[in-house]
Amino acid sequence: MRDYMLDPAMNNRFGMARARIFDAHSVCDCDVWMSGQQFRPLPNVWLGVSVEDQATDNDRIPLLLQTPAAVRWISAEPLLGPVDLTRALVRSDGLQSHEWRNLLTGEIYSESPAHGHRVFGTAERIDWVVVGGESGPSWRSCSVDWIEDIHDQCKAAGVPVFIKQAAGPKPGMQGRIPDDLWSVKEFPLAA
Repeated sequence: MRDYMLDPAMNNRFGMARARIFDAHSVCDCDVWMSGQQFRPLPNVWLGVSVEDQATDNDRIPLLLQTPAAVRWISAEPLLGPVDLTRALVRSDGLQSHEWRNLLTGEIYSESPAHGHRVFGTAERIDWVVVGGESGPSWRSCSVDWIEDIHDQCKAAGVPVFIKQAAGPKPGMQGRIPDDLWSVKEFPLAA
């Protein structure tokens, strides 16, 4: 994420935003902040990425978690496939030993036949999740099971979740989402 935002080709896109965040009287230089030399997140920056399925989760969330922010959040919409936020592969020996990260708790753990499940650290985590299907004339299907699964993962980890909409031609529709799940509209605490 930092590399992307510091890429000279992105100057036009991010330059104006940087200028608004970091003025001449700023206590924090943008390039220093983005380079990771200063790890204090700005109190007004909530940074999020869209995650449509497991592949986009695997690509985007690690970059999000490397970038300083007061609140890191994901928009799981349009949700086009199941997403497991509790089991992101960190490292594998290619055989039987794997290191995993729970993106909702920050817990880093390993699993192997010899040692079983072993927690050995924590790292940055996701602070908020928004979930919803796609809307509009060309909407694609979203399983209520996928929405419910993400909700359950967030609840187990104590991460606020906001159920936004079902898939359908009009935005903000409940569709086939059960009432108890539809009523979940949580927000993170202010950073």
